[in-house]
Amino acid sequence: MSSTPAGNPPRLAVVGWLAFEPASAAGVFDDTNARTGGSFLRKDINALAAVQDSLGNVARNNISGLSYGTLTAQAAAVEGVPVDSVNLNADIGVLQGVSGVKDFHLNPGADVYQTKFTVDNVSVIGNVGRERIQGFHTQTFQAPQGGPSFTVPIPGYGATQLGADGTGTAENEVSALTTENHGWLQAEGKLGYASVGTESSINQANASLGLTDRLTNSGKPVVHNK
Repeated sequence: MSSTPAGNPPRLAVVGWLAFEPASAAGVFDDTNARTGGSFLRKDINALAAVQDSLGNVARNNISGLSYGTLTAQAAAVEGVPVDSVNLNADIGVLQGVSGVKDFHLNPGADVYQTKFTVDNVSVIGNVGRERIQGFHTQTFQAPQGGPSFTVPIPGYGATQLGADGTGTAENEVSALTTENHGWLQAEGKLGYASVGTESSINQANASLGLTDRLTNSGKPVVHNK
């Protein structure tokens, strides 16, 4: 978020980062490309932060990944990136070896979000073979020498869920639209996670700008700004 004269709204710049080869269709069940891409992403963001620091620029940096890109974002976060928020859109589960956001190395006070509309079935398919980000998990252990097995609860991932299913009409406000497809933009008439006017795109912008009091369906109080 850039510094702006009094009375002017903060500005938001979005950079489409395409510096690695995404996984093929079957490759989404393999984390190799995500880890390679995560290393590239970490280096690029650290370079950006170094330039900002040399210029005295205090803009916020944020990562917003989609689908397989959420694994890449997790890989970068584990290695360490100076960002203020990470938003995992249409995620396909937890990167192998990661137990949750506590494994991430981000700026102090950084937030991690998960955004997914209820019937994103592509995301559900991608979750096959991986732990799910939302909710709690269980893990089964086998006692040595053929003893009994036992199951224990594993704490949740730790991300804050954000709404993507649209909002009801509030007084003096236009309702946010529902995300309808597993992509950034509109396809076949269905709105994507970054389509203008969707709850998911509005939440992404507010998270990136640090306006966390405006996030909807996050389980936190919302301040309605006119």
